Amino acid sequence: TFPAATAQAIDAHLLSEGGFVLPQLMELAGLAVAEAALRVARPAAPGCTGALVVCGPGNNGGDGLHVPFAGAAGVRPPFVAVLAALKTLEGRVPLLSVDVPSGWDVARGNTSGLGVEPSALLSLTAPKECARFFAGRHFVGGRFVPDDVQRLFGVDVPAYEGSAQCVEIDPIKPC
Repeated sequence: TFPAATAQAIDAHLLSEGGFVLPQLMELAGLAVAEAALRVARPAAPGCTGALVVCGPGNNGGDGLHVPFAGAAGVRPPFVAVLAALKTLEGRVPLLSVDVPSGWDVARGNTSGLGVEPSALLSLTAPKECARFFAGRHFVGGRFVPDDVQRLFGVDVPAYEGSAQCVEIDPIKPC
């Protein structure tokens, strides 16, 4: 796992020296999220043809414009009511969060107990610190992170099969 500051530094590096522009990174992230969402939702709801997209502000909200499901980080008005509604769906429908589940602290997890407990988590590039407190299905999406960036930031990107944009990984043990 790595802290939010490292994730921000990787994004900044990809945009400044990696040759990417923000819409490209959002689309690549969105593709990974869409694949993870399908892998989580299909077994749980084989006949389902629709999805609810819930996005907060920031780049992950932009990723959500490309995918069937997305999570929003932080709990601020007016999101408190949305978070409460999402919590009523826990265990009833597949919920996929991106990077940090809604209502969780990026480093310490669901410290308030009020955050969403999704069925699955997709960590973009690599798991953030809060993933240590997550017990559900866990995916990583970040196939687009070049080898030199992986080495520079010490990111351990898992092997991707075929054209897959995400990889399911074992749960991360708490420190």
